[in-house]
Amino acid sequence: MRLADLSDTGADLRAAMEGRHVIDTAGGIIMSQTLCSQEEAFVTLRQTSSFRNMKLLVLAQSILDNIGTTPTP
Repeated sequence: MRLADLSDTGADLRAAMEGRHVIDTAGGIIMSQTLCSQEEAFVTLRQTSSFRNMKLLVLAQSILDNIGTTPTP
């Protein structure tokens, strides 16, 4: 295996871990707001992602970006 391949693999793993953290945090927000289990929160994320035709990570990041903001009436 070439050094460049190992470097790419390391970068991919770091990106996956960062993405997983964002998804887990968004799931935690859903859990706290709806008093559901971790599994139910992930199902909610997955279904919403599919319904909105968004990548799961993009949806999760949008939840984190909007936390603490006041919704417009």
